[in-house]
Amino acid sequence: MPVHGRDLTRAQMIQVLDEHVNAHSSDCVTDEQREQFARTHRTLQRGIFCYALQLIELMATVERTDLRNEWSKKSAQELIGAVDWLPDGRPPQV
Repeated sequence: MPVHGRDLTRAQMIQVLDEHVNAHSSDCVTDEQREQFARTHRTLQRGIFCYALQLIELMATVERTDLRNEWSKKSAQELIGAVDWLPDGRPPQV
């Protein structure tokens, strides 16, 4: 029986994401996945986007860098600096 995302712990979800990106690093998000995301519920789209922003925020604060992740960290810092966060550090609710 396939495991549903809600059955995973946060650590397991990160592991699944890590394995997916590692296996598909040349094309992390396929056209099929883009289409599926576009059809998902708008509230879930917002939730996924907020989750992605939190991962980007983590990348912006990574302490150890080398040539492999230097660009990612710098870009993450720029992206997080451009996000219009609420005073409590959370994204706005609609």
